[in-house]
Amino acid sequence: MIVVRKQPTQARVDLFSEKGEFARAVRELYFVAIAKSTKDRPAGAGELEVRQVAFGLAAIHQLIQREIDRIKSAPLSDEFTATGLSDAAQLLEGLITGYEHPIHRYVTDLHTADYRSNRPAPNAVDMLGRGIVVGAVRALGSYAGLSSEAEARRQVSPALSGNRPLTPDMVKRWNRTFSETKDPLPDAARRDLEKRADALPNNLSPVERVLLAAKDMLARFWVTPKLPPA
Repeated sequence: MIVVRKQPTQARVDLFSEKGEFARAVRELYFVAIAKSTKDRPAGAGELEVRQVAFGLAAIHQLIQREIDRIKSAPLSDEFTATGLSDAAQLLEGLITGYEHPIHRYVTDLHTADYRSNRPAPNAVDMLGRGIVVGAVRALGSYAGLSSEAEARRQVSPALSGNRPLTPDMVKRWNRTFSETKDPLPDAARRDLEKRADALPNNLSPVERVLLAAKDMLARFWVTPKLPPA
């Protein structure tokens, strides 16, 4: 679902006041991302919404390229079926260049019909991230010895928020939902976090080790990246 989150700030209004400036900033950062450059610092790279779009598109590009490479390595394999790979590549090209493509009609319709929502249902990646957050809460009890779940939620919320809003009440709701649905994900995450925490330096407290392990896991997919230092 295409969602536009409007969180205007004075800096964003000033930076992208001219038509096309936001798209230009996204394109510049996208090409830096797919080139894996650590030197270029395009204008707008510090803006969260620019990074959300640019790095998301770059991830799609990488996934498409990975699948192309897989097919090239075994072009006659029976494993491959009609996957729409060519359509995916053309769709991405339309989004990056603005060239004519039905995706533009689709996005326009989403914003003029009843499909648009400012509160989309969590997708599979969101649910995985939530499972790790709840797993961290549980690991703070089982591994770090925190007797109060409320205290565990207070420790987790600022430590794992990244660029997302994350409050103790949100974590409490997620934990309740996972428990009610008997979803095994949080406990699987808890066990994984305990193993990762064991591998971290002993000069860190058990709480610090759990939070650091969870933060590292979430940084791989749940948090919008930032450009590394030059």
